Parts: sequence; structure tokens; C-alpha cells
Amino acid sequence: MFSPIASLHIARIEAAAATLPDGSPILLGGTDDQGTEGGNYEPHGEIYNFASGTFRVTGGLNSLRVAFASALLHDGRLLMAGGNNAVANVSSAELFDPATGYFTPTANNMVTPRVSANAVTREDGKVLVANGSDGETADLFDPATMSFTATIGAMVASRAAATATSLRDGTVLITGGLDLSGNVLDTAEIYDPTTQTFSATSGTMTTSRAIHTATLLSDGRVLIAGGSSGDTSSAALNTAEIYDPSTPKFTATGNTMSAARVNATARLLQDGDVLIAGGINTSGASTASADLFDPATGQFTVVPGTMSNARSAGAAVSLPDGRAMIAGGSIVIIVAGLPSVTPTNMVDFFDPKSGQFTPRVTMLAPRDLFIATLLKSGKVLIPAGRAIVVTGVGTAILETAEVYTP
Repeated sequence: MFSPIASLHIARIEAAAATLPDGSPILLGGTDDQGTEGGNYEPHGEIYNFASGTFRVTGGLNSLRVAFASALLHDGRLLMAGGNNAVANVSSAELFDPATGYFTPTANNMVTPRVSANAVTREDGKVLVANGSDGETADLFDPATMSFTATIGAMVASRAAATATSLRDGTVLITGGLDLSGNVLDTAEIYDPTTQTFSATSGTMTTSRAIHTATLLSDGRVLIAGGSSGDTSSAALNTAEIYDPSTPKFTATGNTMSAARVNATARLLQDGDVLIAGGINTSGASTASADLFDPATGQFTVVPGTMSNARSAGAAVSLPDGRAMIAGGSIVIIVAGLPSVTPTNMVDFFDPKSGQFTPRVTMLAPRDLFIATLLKSGKVLIPAGRAIVVTGVGTAILETAEVYTP
């Protein structure tokens, strides 16, 4: 008699099989089902555990995912939730443990698939995962049980490509995004963790925005910058606004950025300024420029010099030494009126002391649409994302991950 067991995490053909010294079967390599031209050579294997009846990936993620949500837990592990696997949006999630270097699936899935969602770690250690679904649902992840439950209250609006920012009082500000019809929103809402409910802010944003940035400033206000107010590149925004929880109101900044920026990166620096780099401009191409926002003056200034690549959809982290690290992303150029997209593996560092960008290292793989995270060890985890024009593949979602050591 044959009986089914758990499925592999990554579909594969022409893989090798062996038995480890402890008797566990291992499947190695093969070709996966990514991309548009017959699949990609699979870099990882999977080990079957007889006790649990499940497979464990030997390296990398347990699921293909791009445009996922990510949050660092209080114990140093990293939650990665949702995203898209090149076929559909996914509801699965997994945890990366720096102590072991492995990704482990959560005990259950989110209540609904989510893409371009947001994850925020609360003071009690639980994680709010919101936006990016086909409704107004939101999830709470409990690291103690490794499981998700739905929040008591539903969101005010369904949103994708929005932002979620944890405020000083423990509430979460959720701004803008796209509704189910693709309309860009100028509304915002607040999540209250004590009641697990959402409520609309007393006023709307100054501008409708999606695929924008939101940065918590040192004084507790939130800088909301760039993004798009429509479905064409001409709708890219160079404007920004401030949300003040004490008012609470949205007000425009004193001036605009030097360029429109959709899908840019934004990082709070140690001196309180905010670095906003890259993004898509009004022509539809990516830019290599950056701006600095000074909360004291409410003004943007142009960063002298540029990054090594014009890029959007990259990832940024603030390093312990005060520098900002901008990794990967897409180099987008316009060819015959259409965008041509190529992910980059270049990593640039911005030093606030010199006010300059310096390219220092390259990633092991070009990738975009991922989130890089500074781990408690000071290392940076760079997982998943998307690759274009790799061996045997037109476009592929990556399950590989790499670690940068400063």
C-alpha cells in the first residue's frame, strides 16, 4: 500500500536522492517550476523527517515568495509572511532563526493570502500583519504558539501597497495604498492593540499615495513620502507629508523631494535625518539620486553624488555604525516606450559623515522586491525576492537567502 506524506516545499524534477547516516532521505537539486522557460536549477535540498512526517529545506526559504511582509521578533528571529509565488498570492509564513540559519514554517497560515502587505512587531511580542488581501482582514502572529489568528475587528478599508508604522503609544498607523478596484487611497487608519480594532484617522492625507514610504521620526511623528497617485508613471510623486499623532493631522512638508520616487527606500539615520533613495520617476525609469529630510527644518536637500545604480524596489537597513545600506533593486530603463527591468546585485552605503554613497560589495544574486533586515548580531539577512534573466528562466521568484557581515 502507498500512502501520501507531506509535500515538498519546492516542486522539482530530475533531483538526486540519497540517505543520510541517520536514515533520513534527502532530495537534492533538480529543476524547479519557476519562470517562463522550463524552470530554474534548484540550489537547495529537502530532508524528510519520519517523526514529524514533513520535509525541511536544507537552506533558503520553504516557499517561493516575493513582495512579502517581514518583521523582526523580540527574540531575534524573523517572520516572513505572504507574498506571491509567481502563480498566486500566498497565505503561508515562516521564521528565520539566526541561531540555526534555517527557515521554519509557522504552525498555520494567515486567514487569507496577502501580497505587498505590512508586518509590525508590537510591544507584547506579537506581530500585526495587515493589508494586501482581497478584504479588510488582518492577522496577529504569536511567536509563542507559532500561529496566526484574525484580529477582533476588521480594517476600515482593504489596502495593498500601503504602509504600516508603529507609533510611540503602541498603536499602528496605516496609510494610503490601493483598494480592490485599484484606486489610490488618501485615507488612513489606526490599529489599537488593546482592543484589536481599527478606526479611521480624523483627517485624510494631503495626497492619495500608494507604493510610498513611511518613516517614524525621532520625535514620534511620521514622514510619508513619494509613491504614486495613479496607474501611470506620470503620477509618480515628489511630495511628502507629516503625520503628527498629537494633533492628529497630516500636513505637507516645507518643500518637495528633488525627484518623484515610487518604490524608493527610506531609512532613519542616527542624527534624526531621513535618507530617501532611488525609486521610479515620472518618466517611468529608476533614479540613482537621493534626498535627505531634516525634521528640524521640515525641508529636503539633495544628496550630492548618486548611487552606483539607478534602482527601485530595493531594500535598505541602518547599520550600527551609522551608515545606511541600500541593497539590490531593479534598474528600470525605457526602451521604445516600454520599461525594461533588470535586478542588480550591487550594494551601496551612505555615510552621513561624508554625505556620500560608496559601493562596497555585491550580493551573491541579483534580486528585487525583497526586504533586508538587520539582525541582532549586526549581520543583515537578505532573503527571497525576484530574479530576471537567470539560467533557464525568464522571471523567477527566489527562495535563496544570503547574509551580509559588515
